[in-house]
Amino acid sequence: MSTSPGATDQNELLQCKFCQAFLEAAKEVRTRNEKKLASPSTYTQKHRYWKLGAEEVYNGCQVHLGFPEALLKQNIELNAMDYSRENHTAVLLSLGSEVMMLQNFYAGDWMLRAPQLLLINDLSQKPGIPLGRPLDQFIDPTLLLKWKRDCEKVHGRKCQDKSTRLRRPLAFLIDTKQMCLVEPADDMEYVALSYVWGQTPMIKTTRDNVDLLKQPHSLDRLDNKIPATIMDSIKLVPQLEERYVWIDSLCIIQDDPVSCGQQIDQMAAIYDNATLVIIAADGKDAEAGLRGLPHSSGPRLLKPILQLTPDTRFTVKGLPYRASAPWMTRGWTFQESIFSRRKIIFFDNTVRWTCQCCTFCEDIDEAPDKAGSDPLLQAYGNDLGTFNALELSRAPNLRLFADIISVYNQRSFTFEEDAMNAISSTFSVMQQPYPRGFIYGLPVSFFDTFLAWHGLHCGLRRRKGSRKDTACPPSWTWAGWKGRLAGGVRRRLNQPNAISRVIPTLTWYTRESPESPGCVIPFQNDAYHCKTRFMGEKDNLPEGWKYRDDWGYYEHRSFPEMEFKHPVPIGESGDEETQETSYGRYLCAETHRARLWATKSHRDGIPESESSEVKNLIDDSWKKDIIFKHSALLKDSQGCRVGILSIDSDDDYDRIRSVGSPGVPIDVVEISREDYDGSTGSWSFYNVLWVEWEDGVAYRKAMGRVERDSWEGLEKEEISLVMG
Repeated sequence: MSTSPGATDQNELLQCKFCQAFLEAAKEVRTRNEKKLASPSTYTQKHRYWKLGAEEVYNGCQVHLGFPEALLKQNIELNAMDYSRENHTAVLLSLGSEVMMLQNFYAGDWMLRAPQLLLINDLSQKPGIPLGRPLDQFIDPTLLLKWKRDCEKVHGRKCQDKSTRLRRPLAFLIDTKQMCLVEPADDMEYVALSYVWGQTPMIKTTRDNVDLLKQPHSLDRLDNKIPATIMDSIKLVPQLEERYVWIDSLCIIQDDPVSCGQQIDQMAAIYDNATLVIIAADGKDAEAGLRGLPHSSGPRLLKPILQLTPDTRFTVKGLPYRASAPWMTRGWTFQESIFSRRKIIFFDNTVRWTCQCCTFCEDIDEAPDKAGSDPLLQAYGNDLGTFNALELSRAPNLRLFADIISVYNQRSFTFEEDAMNAISSTFSVMQQPYPRGFIYGLPVSFFDTFLAWHGLHCGLRRRKGSRKDTACPPSWTWAGWKGRLAGGVRRRLNQPNAISRVIPTLTWYTRESPESPGCVIPFQNDAYHCKTRFMGEKDNLPEGWKYRDDWGYYEHRSFPEMEFKHPVPIGESGDEETQETSYGRYLCAETHRARLWATKSHRDGIPESESSEVKNLIDDSWKKDIIFKHSALLKDSQGCRVGILSIDSDDDYDRIRSVGSPGVPIDVVEISREDYDGSTGSWSFYNVLWVEWEDGVAYRKAMGRVERDSWEGLEKEEISLVMG
């Protein structure tokens, strides 16, 4: 939608307060641009506001007629906004340091989700500040190539260094010149595609057709069976001065369990080693295509343009990445995003570039000296919500690990039994910071720490296999549930100011079946044992560690910038090739069981009027860290409060809230002890799990904490715990 005033509209333009506000804003932007060009180091931008009443927005002006409504139609994030005269009192045009925003005003409250506007650069030179770039129905591939060349030429090792390497050769690549599968050489560079499969029927490489697909031009002959997103990507690769592309559905033999498993296990390395990755973030399935590419799936929808004068035009800035976008919600795309060093992202009918150094946007014309590093552009890259692969592969960072599994665990799968497979390659890359490996997503070195996971809110649910003969991860691991996890104090355990210490009290082992022999987990809780042995020592430390007298902390030679309160297990670079230990799905230990009663609580689990009665459970200054968002009080048989229970599922939450005194009887089992140092004192708890039994196997329901003296005074039963 574009409107351009003719001569008859000029008087109307001058009389319209809505248009005048935009003309004044354009003048201010040009002034800022000139000052930025003249003195980029000293000029400071200021905010300006224009408040417009409903009658001034909807005044019948033919110049901007339909523009507010067009914004709403283009920006699906704004479904909470309503530009009708009845529902809004005013519109605020705000000009900040980076972008203009048109916000709706409701009785004193500004709507935060507002369309962001850009003045289109109609100058003959590059701007000093980011301005809008007019778009065509078709993308200019030379712009994408320019971004790639700029990155390769300017950014150097920061965008070239890889966090991991391929442990096995790729099975196949697609040769876009010969249009067939080829077996790659070791040094062959390639592009990769990240997309959503969806339910689209598509040709996949199998043992039956692999020889056919290796014949030159076989993909040309099968183009009617190749989804649009895949074919568009194949056509784009030569325009980026590349020849080979890796696409999972074609480059993995889907019905060969050995070969397929090997490639899935190195998925992180596949994307990390790609020269760049094409991301189809818009499509709900593989048939969506990369709209706007010439000779591909057709033209794209353009955003509305408001033209006030021949050289004064406004456009709508592309959306940031939405958490609801299909590509952002799928489990398989999570590690693809983390390990892609350079990304060309198709989203919201625009295309963007994100690498380790900068972000470029097709609809933003940036200053040459900014080179994609302007805050307005960087916001696009940050909105992708990804993690730094190099940081992830170096030092043990429990905060980062907790963030990763929390974000990942909110993603969806067509087949929920894929929950571990889709992140296993990420864990393989983390063998240096976690050299003892993982058991169903729990780091062995910090096993008890992460066994005490819990949800951030209610709403977690158990994953279910797609068929009776397929099994999802067990109930005792976070991966067996879908939903957002809480990090809490566990996120700071390896930091110098750690306030919580998990103390192992059990010896864990696993079984393949409830009746099979058990196998003790080697090196379990190795970080704790490393602490008890070396904390406070200055000599005879593990390889690579030294004590800094001037700091009072320990450092490791691989990352001297990090401070630790004590040494922790660290592997050598390249340890990702270590053979992964196979563990049974049943977690077992000799432990104690107690009967408690769960009863509803108020306000973060502790009613204010009763907080003094359970002050031995919490330190108010750290209340948010150790009290659960949705919780129940735990009581003993005498009705005395002894602890707190996190409630993860909606059904359990409703069940406990609906039952009166004495509460819901539950069985809890001990899993570890935890000491807690707050600002006004120290506390000690036992971490427990609420479990329910089926055929002699315990299944996790929730995690809780019981005050140490109370737990040790309870009547308990010694049991051989088998958790599935």
